[in-house]
Amino acid sequence: MSVKATTDGVVRDPSAFGTTTASPPSHAAITELVVPRSIPTARATSGLRFVVTASYDRGNGDRRDASVRRMQPRGVRSPWQAEAVGHDRRRTGPSEGDVMAGSAPEGDLTGWTRTPFTGAGITHDRYEKGTGPGVVLLPEVPGITPPVLGLAEHLVGAGFTVAVPSLYGVPGRAETPGYVFGTMVRLCVAAEFAAFANDRRRPVADFVRALARDLAARTPGPGVGVIGMCFSGGFALAAAVDDVVLAPVLSQPFVPLPVSASRQADAGVSAGELDRVAERTADGLCVLGLRFSGDRLAPPDRFATLRARLGAAFEVIEIDSSPGNAAGLPRSAHSVLTREVRDVPGHPTIAARARVTEFLHERLAPPV
Repeated sequence: MSVKATTDGVVRDPSAFGTTTASPPSHAAITELVVPRSIPTARATSGLRFVVTASYDRGNGDRRDASVRRMQPRGVRSPWQAEAVGHDRRRTGPSEGDVMAGSAPEGDLTGWTRTPFTGAGITHDRYEKGTGPGVVLLPEVPGITPPVLGLAEHLVGAGFTVAVPSLYGVPGRAETPGYVFGTMVRLCVAAEFAAFANDRRRPVADFVRALARDLAARTPGPGVGVIGMCFSGGFALAAAVDDVVLAPVLSQPFVPLPVSASRQADAGVSAGELDRVAERTADGLCVLGLRFSGDRLAPPDRFATLRARLGAAFEVIEIDSSPGNAAGLPRSAHSVLTREVRDVPGHPTIAARARVTEFLHERLAPPV
């Protein structure tokens, strides 16, 4: 038996058991992934809400940092004053249906132009729509789902040219737990993404930078924005190595998968990429990060690393998802700009989305 050692596990070549003795013999080319013990046990529940078995200090989620902008419904001065508005942290708080009723804004592929794009030797289809300054929107797992398209349509309506690369999944397909899980299994062994690697320059980042340069050359404004979410969150930070990226947005960055203390604190980019982004902040670059306070998939240590390196140039929006939170958000809340969004006045996800739109306008406005 031959094996291929990878940073993510061991991939075994198809075995002789897959060969028949018929005439002519046939061979089933089935590749087996042997998962190392360092990879967490996970089960998909809804969206990317995996139950991750890994060491994690829950107390880290309660850090009170003055540099963090925390979003909560109107009438609550601070998420730490939940008791003052009648919620007791010792119980689960309002049921998810009380405030989280309804569904996230959705869209479809109607009116989007699909073209293949090749950058850094990697090719993916690109979906584009709108006019105005350019924004690259990187989809979360499992791909360009209706909620991702809902965010894309919101950005088009806000006056941007939006390019969405199909990095994984089937564009337009609705999310199911099985679809999410199957996509994650494939991504975990794809060299393009290096999902478990610390301090790694990922090939997909070179593709995103090439896509950003192409969009910047065709749209008005001094540069472009890049929004990464979940699995693609850190790719937006890596894109900011390039001078054309003026508005990087990291929403709940998930890579490297937070299965150890070192991975929880990893910024999701190589040391060289982070050094270059830090250098650019001296020239005025700002980075926007978003997460839910109780999100174990986007651990607080990751943002702490970025605050330590980028200082005041790293603006953080942290939405309270602790038990008893006033918005009724579940503890498993993860997708700040898509699945958890509820178009309700004063809802913290709407405030967060509005800040992202404002940030893009501030950074990408064409010179007068």
